[in-house]
Amino acid sequence: MSPHLHTSLYAFTQGLRSIGVNKVVISPGSRNAAFMQAVYEEGFELHSVVDERSAGFIGLGMSQATDEPVALLCTSGTAVLNYYPAVAEAYYSNTPLVVISADRPKALIDNWTGQCIRQVNVFENHIRASVSLPEHYFDWLKYHDPFADLIKAVKGPDRGPIHINVPIPEPFYSSPWNPAKRRLNEITYEVPERGEDIALRADLRNGLCTRKILAIGGYGCPVDLQLADHIPFFKDIMVPQEDGPYAHWDAFLNSSVPKKMLKELRPDDLITFGKYTVSKGLREFLKVYKPQRHFHVDLSMETGDPFGSKPIHVPVDPRLYQRDFLVPRMTSEFADAWKEALADYSVKLEELHTDPTFNEYLASRTVLAHTKGKVHLGNSMPVRIASYIANHRDKTYFGNRGTSGIDGCLSTAVGHSVADGESQTLLIGDLSFFYDANGLWNDLDHHLRIVILNNGGGGIFDYIKGPRSLGKARKYQSTPHQRTAKHIAEDHDIPYHVVKDAETLEEIVSREVKETEIVEVFTDPKANQAFYRRFKKL
Repeated sequence: MSPHLHTSLYAFTQGLRSIGVNKVVISPGSRNAAFMQAVYEEGFELHSVVDERSAGFIGLGMSQATDEPVALLCTSGTAVLNYYPAVAEAYYSNTPLVVISADRPKALIDNWTGQCIRQVNVFENHIRASVSLPEHYFDWLKYHDPFADLIKAVKGPDRGPIHINVPIPEPFYSSPWNPAKRRLNEITYEVPERGEDIALRADLRNGLCTRKILAIGGYGCPVDLQLADHIPFFKDIMVPQEDGPYAHWDAFLNSSVPKKMLKELRPDDLITFGKYTVSKGLREFLKVYKPQRHFHVDLSMETGDPFGSKPIHVPVDPRLYQRDFLVPRMTSEFADAWKEALADYSVKLEELHTDPTFNEYLASRTVLAHTKGKVHLGNSMPVRIASYIANHRDKTYFGNRGTSGIDGCLSTAVGHSVADGESQTLLIGDLSFFYDANGLWNDLDHHLRIVILNNGGGGIFDYIKGPRSLGKARKYQSTPHQRTAKHIAEDHDIPYHVVKDAETLEEIVSREVKETEIVEVFTDPKANQAFYRRFKKL
């Protein structure tokens, strides 16, 4: 390895340090060998993951756990494309990932040379920032200075994934690491508090005097945000919270609520914090019973419109908004109406919970009732069921809801557990588990109870009106199977438990998680469908 490359790679590693990277997930390959040695010699915490798609989500989970950027390092060619699902999730969930891809020189691209694809700006539509470094190594500052521009994308209010592409003529296998160390200026970035619009704030002070205000805390809502008692405040399942009088709002909005009641519960003003919410019922409710005004409060410049309510962006810290505007000024009649409706509904829901039939909803309820700490939720039915149950006692929830894909739920939970060293639980569907089983194919230290809801494949399509009308063609939309996780557990030497009744499940999940284990819960699809129909009719 040339001394110029040594020096440039040292500058590169110091750039990584400057943006807060400490952990690097490496997928084996020849062209990333020089970078692998550099991060190893400079004392980064390294994790080797063979499958780049899994590696992307494992890095995502590590970033979730630490709230710090995690680097992904791969060779050239299709390897980098396998990061794309995790990059897209990181983009929409504002999770800082640093993708470092070795590349081939520009002259070789599209010239029938192996391991070459068009890697420059390959994540163009789902990246916060990207840079392609020079093909030569003589100017080491060009390997360090770009981080001054990248740091805002990693640490700012609209943070997310960044991509650093590095063309390399040939693989480098090292001579002893001995870079000519130069003193580099530390790069720092302070997240700016954007100046508030004085006119808008004055208007809000005078305007938020209507009687009916509803607040929604989506993913990213500040945990310690508290609102006045007269304002119903619905928080997404992913927002840490205490169970309270609004605990079952999602299940309620997915039930058969009379239209007259929904009209009475319609807000005049809607205030939202954070980003997305799991609840489809909430979206349908607010699309039909639109508020007169919708204020979205966030320092981020991005404002979505999931309810078709044309939100007004209020660019302030939500805590400022809480202090300045949401002071008690009006009666609590609107809040009382919501509390009464939810209290009546909760009684009926508890009666439904006494159903003796073993099904995936009641199995999930058993798992969550006996689980403490961090709980990861697979997409499709697990996250929806958990949102309906809304049990936050002694636990916080995590999940890939930026893009809501099933492709990396297991790997993300593995990465999260590796990063913080705590015992955790993953509630996941069968297809999500089998699709992402490569997340277990690595020498990583994790303690994860993996609870699989095995309903024979694609059970969610039995609950949606559209797919049920497809007749015989529906088999192409779902994925019926008779697979189990038994042999996957044996391959990875992981303890495996079969569950077909509530008593066995309760016995297993009541025990402390001491090592990674797989608990496969088998339910009858027809029993699941029958229970869900009763649930919807409450």
